[in-house]
Amino acid sequence: MKILDLYVARIFLACFFLVILVPGVLFSLFELISQLDLVGKGTFSTRDAISIVLLTSPERFIELVPISVFLGALAGLGRLSDRGELIAMEAVGRSVLGVSAGIVSACLLIILLSFVTGEFVVPSLGQKAAAIRLKAKTNKGVTFTEGGFWAKRNNTFIHVGSVAGKSTAEGVSIYRFDANGTLKSYISALSATINKSNWILHDVTVRRISGLETSTEHLPVLRVDAFLKTKDMKALELSPESLSSRDLWRYIKALKKGGQNPDHFVLALWRKLTRPLFSLSLALLAAGLVFQATGRGSMGPRLTMGIVAGLIFYFFDQITMQLGLLWGINPVVTAFVPVVVAASGAGIQIKRVM
Repeated sequence: MKILDLYVARIFLACFFLVILVPGVLFSLFELISQLDLVGKGTFSTRDAISIVLLTSPERFIELVPISVFLGALAGLGRLSDRGELIAMEAVGRSVLGVSAGIVSACLLIILLSFVTGEFVVPSLGQKAAAIRLKAKTNKGVTFTEGGFWAKRNNTFIHVGSVAGKSTAEGVSIYRFDANGTLKSYISALSATINKSNWILHDVTVRRISGLETSTEHLPVLRVDAFLKTKDMKALELSPESLSSRDLWRYIKALKKGGQNPDHFVLALWRKLTRPLFSLSLALLAAGLVFQATGRGSMGPRLTMGIVAGLIFYFFDQITMQLGLLWGINPVVTAFVPVVVAASGAGIQIKRVM
């Protein structure tokens, strides 16, 4: 039976990659059009626009994985049904769950690849895209580190450990030198709230150096001139969906510490955690729909209805996320709603054909 599972998995993977390619390229073209509107502002060029689209493409493809799993399973199993292979599998005793085993195995592989890409590839590419945006729009050089950045203004250097949105920074260090390159002061802060005119540092340690003498002062709050303007921070801002789970968890704590609403980041974290369940539920739902239609006339109209259902699931997922944020619904509840709906649908369909 392993050969049969591999055969079903191969058919599914071929259909999955074809399905995800079309909307992935289409959405990338939409993003390119959006970026081209910025050409001419500062030094932003067509090359910068294309670079940003390419660097952010993996994030878009990952977002399309659940719906592509659903449509890929519909297309793959529909193809097997049209050739009478599903009926043959049922004739030798393979149930809907048995045939779905190959799809589930391939789906787990896709989920693993998506996780690795989302955790280790997408964040670094997102940082590079943000650096291009900032340099092109403001002509300011910024060097990114893991989750944060270095920047320079005159004789002052700043290092930010991480940025949560455009108004909160964590792990801030400021180094001030004199004209001869001698370090005069060092400021470290656990976090900073970023306003238009200044940065409000929290839990601050200030060290001043004068010759061989050093003085240290601890302050709960310290205001300093804005090192980067709000629009510059907006250019540096990474979408919560492009962050790794570890960074999301760190930013959630930073936002709570700064008294800001972390719901968008909490929702992004839980969506990452629930995506595997959502994808598997949609794959089983597709299997149930195809098996129910097998042997009941032409598969074409039923597959068309399935594709419409898949699109409805995609927009339902996106609308649920936006409404959850707008209405202040618990992010955990918001993240699980699409999963529960898809899993319930899969359970109902499989029960009908077993």
